Amino acid sequence: MSNGAPSQVPGWYITFQTAVLMQLPRPGQIDQNTAEVWSGNQGALKGVLPDALLPAKKVGLSASNEAFVLLNDFGVVTVPDEMSVDAFSERWAGKLNRYNKGITDADFPSLSHVLKPGDKLRVKAFQQVTPTWTTSKERIAFLEKQPGNVFLGMQGTMLAFEQKRDRLHKGRSYASFAAKTGDQRVPSVHAYSDGYFDIDLCLFKEPWDKRHVFFGFSYVR
Repeated sequence: MSNGAPSQVPGWYITFQTAVLMQLPRPGQIDQNTAEVWSGNQGALKGVLPDALLPAKKVGLSASNEAFVLLNDFGVVTVPDEMSVDAFSERWAGKLNRYNKGITDADFPSLSHVLKPGDKLRVKAFQQVTPTWTTSKERIAFLEKQPGNVFLGMQGTMLAFEQKRDRLHKGRSYASFAAKTGDQRVPSVHAYSDGYFDIDLCLFKEPWDKRHVFFGFSYVR
């Protein structure tokens, strides 16, 4: 229309919009904190809804033809004198939005890699660029091709969270893989836009989408 008059919203779109609103979680299905997080993070909400509602688009891969690319280089972390999961839980479980009670020394009895106090590691995060789901094995295969990569699992989660949490992108979940195969749980840190964090466990066998990024670690010599 001319003279700056607003264009009319098509009837089919109004019907679609109403249908979407009708399917939103009702009070009792969603808690106030989660609702307020989404309300204050329109960018993340805008990213999630098209993924759920629109047909998948074909996108080009990176120049190396990989399904994953570097999201951020967080710099270097230093291994402290103690790396107890129980001690980490005592420091943080009561301060976070959510902390999975299954994250204890007893639940992680064996380490995927032995770290020594004073060791220095570079922390990077990688994101998925393909619109489809990817598997834990595909993500691990990508990490294996990164120079000097080591798999740290919960140790990596603790190091990255305690020393780099202020730099984590809001609205993202960061997984830290420990092993090449298996049905074990994968530690994950979720950073909310309001500054809150979750530390939870995901299943190795479950697929991942592009909202879930993952850490990569390598020694600094």
